[in-house]
Amino acid sequence: MGTFTQNPVQVPAAETSGSKAANAEWLSSDITPLSDSVNVVRLFLSLDKSAIIEFTLDSGSNWFTLKDKASVTANEALILYVPMKPGDNLNFRTTETGGATLNFFRADYVGSETGALGT
Repeated sequence: MGTFTQNPVQVPAAETSGSKAANAEWLSSDITPLSDSVNVVRLFLSLDKSAIIEFTLDSGSNWFTLKDKASVTANEALILYVPMKPGDNLNFRTTETGGATLNFFRADYVGSETGALGT
């Protein structure tokens, strides 16, 4: 076993809340793993209305839906854990017509392990 760490993800303050257009990436820079290690990113977020949230691990080439294509509940606080491996580029969007407003978005690395399975 390696050493586990916890570090904040550097997300510009202007991107942690506010209006997000439909099908537009929420973050101007993708979240990437720390160095060459397997990471777990913890996300804490909320939207102002019921909407589908999608994420990408490859800078937007492929999008995956959270909650099995079900909308998240308006003003619900979500805590998500996303395992990431070297080469992943994490970002989010909503497909909701007219977009949605992020009430808040926080992210931090809650674990990393050099030389772990899957690297």
